[in-house]
Amino acid sequence: MTGSETFSLLQFLGGAFVSLIWCAIGFAAWWMMFQAPFGRRTFRASVAIKAPVERIWSAFLLEPSPPGGWGGALEISGQEFRGEPPSRHRVVVRHGGMGPFRDTVWRILRLEPFTLYEAEQETIGGKAVGAREAAVMRLRLTPRGGEALVEQETRRLVRGVFGFLYVPRANRRCFDHLRAHCEGLEAMNAVPIVSRSASFLLAILAFGAVVALFCAANPEIWEIVAFIAIFLQLALWTHEYGHLIAMRWFGQRDATLLMLPFLGGAALNTRRPRSRFEEAMIALMGPAFSGAIVLALTPFAPWGLRFFEAGTDPEALSWTAPGAPATWAGLCVVAFLAMSIPINLYNLTPIGALDGGRVVSALARGRLSRALLTAGVFAALAYAIAGTGSANDFGAAIAFVAVAAASALLAGANGQDELAPMSGGQTVTTALLLAVTLFIHVDASRTLLPRFMAAVRDGVGGTADAGPPISATASRYVVSETMRPQGQTAAP
Repeated sequence: MTGSETFSLLQFLGGAFVSLIWCAIGFAAWWMMFQAPFGRRTFRASVAIKAPVERIWSAFLLEPSPPGGWGGALEISGQEFRGEPPSRHRVVVRHGGMGPFRDTVWRILRLEPFTLYEAEQETIGGKAVGAREAAVMRLRLTPRGGEALVEQETRRLVRGVFGFLYVPRANRRCFDHLRAHCEGLEAMNAVPIVSRSASFLLAILAFGAVVALFCAANPEIWEIVAFIAIFLQLALWTHEYGHLIAMRWFGQRDATLLMLPFLGGAALNTRRPRSRFEEAMIALMGPAFSGAIVLALTPFAPWGLRFFEAGTDPEALSWTAPGAPATWAGLCVVAFLAMSIPINLYNLTPIGALDGGRVVSALARGRLSRALLTAGVFAALAYAIAGTGSANDFGAAIAFVAVAAASALLAGANGQDELAPMSGGQTVTTALLLAVTLFIHVDASRTLLPRFMAAVRDGVGGTADAGPPISATASRYVVSETMRPQGQTAAP
């Protein structure tokens, strides 16, 4: 083996190692955000409803939920009391409008019809619930003039930071829809499942986490890292905003956009897509919307490249220097494109819950068509990465694909067989948008990223084999797209 081959092998392994490290960090962050047990907490909610207590009692404890469920928080296909006197309460329910319905049995602790209901979860999906996991709910109805006061208290195990943010607002949405249903009114517009202030705080934490991680070894470069981190967040935000646009287009008015530390971003919805076309378009709009932004910004990239080609003279960045605004604008464009292009390419990988995997699953009508679509998308992505000529990037890509494939196997079936199939026109529309989106990002990877690399190398004396910031940004994104919890989508 020659020295050059050894160096390439080391670069390949280095890229794979960085990709795996980012995936490990991302999985740990995902666990903290959505799965970490943070102990039991009591949640309270109340609402005054202008309806008889008998109507409220029946709507909440005996009837199926109205179409779409209780504000996306709960969707109930049926419920009933069991025993005489009642000792159990059976509910067939799914949470967040996502996933399958599950049969849940509550053991009644105290029951006063039309006045008080207190129960503890006993089984979920036929499996016994442990004492630590079991939720306890207390519902009290109090007549008050021409209305009734409904008070609910739930004590449950909170999982992840997201649980603290989501549960109180889910309870509020549930009661808002209960009130509208019992009063015979149209349901109010659903509030986002996470508040704007919480979303903003998570975005700040995500930015700070990236800066702190990369500056840990060399604090002196914090300005450069902060500059790049800003555009990494913008690239992720743009991608997730594309998903959000599609969700809103399909009537999901309460969809929410979050930026998550180390995870990237997530567009969260509160119901499952109703058709394969809806599923495909929500998944595809992340890369497609980003592709439109890439096309719009590409003409301005040379303004930033000229800064490197001129030798990265710091004086050129002074606002008194000729053309400084254009130089700064160009550097911002270059930073955004260098983040956005690889992030969207990796999201188009046709595996599991990644955007590409969801689109291919929605389009495929059998094993043969799935195999052909998967092979075609993989070929396009391989061609895109080959344009950089970097062993580092191939190592990162292969490690990313391996992790994504393993995650898809662990996640099991995606449940798209239950969705309404696409019509012929919808199939053509989706396939054309996928082809155009792939073309934009593949072409940008082949033409823009090598120019960015060459400009930086020539301007600051970097090495010829240094790859673009793919392995350090895009490989991390497997977690936010393959390990998102129920009720979360996007891509991603």
